[in-house]
Amino acid sequence: MNSGLILLIVIVAAIAVAWVTVRRDRAPRRMPVAVATAADDAADAPVLAQLRAAGADLTKPTQIRYSLYVPTRAQAEQAAAELAARGFVPELRPPRGLQAGGAVDTEWAVIAVETHVPSPEHMRVTRAVFTRLATTFGGVYDGWEAAVTP
Repeated sequence: MNSGLILLIVIVAAIAVAWVTVRRDRAPRRMPVAVATAADDAADAPVLAQLRAAGADLTKPTQIRYSLYVPTRAQAEQAAAELAARGFVPELRPPRGLQAGGAVDTEWAVIAVETHVPSPEHMRVTRAVFTRLATTFGGVYDGWEAAVTP
């Protein structure tokens, strides 16, 4: 194996471990912490640069996953239906309940996946969709992540 491939594997593994750790420790209703946050267009640029540095070809469609959290199952189902109508593949996840440290996670997760070119313009438009859904349902848009597509 060449050293570039080994470095890429190490970087991807480190990002995966960090993401799992953040998700595992997620307290309900806190500010977004995913790699690209809902509130800031400027958050996309470093994430896109990180993908590019990891070897991603940002001119090719790649799998992008978005995270939305809402208070009730009915709201999650409504959000998922709208996202499905827009071409996303949504998955509902129930609240995780009691977490380490005593916090109680009561929110439903709507994890939506699409395959698209992760351009700054597309990410801005998509953020607007998720931000509107979060506002409509009293939830939180927790950002996005993407696969590295060489």
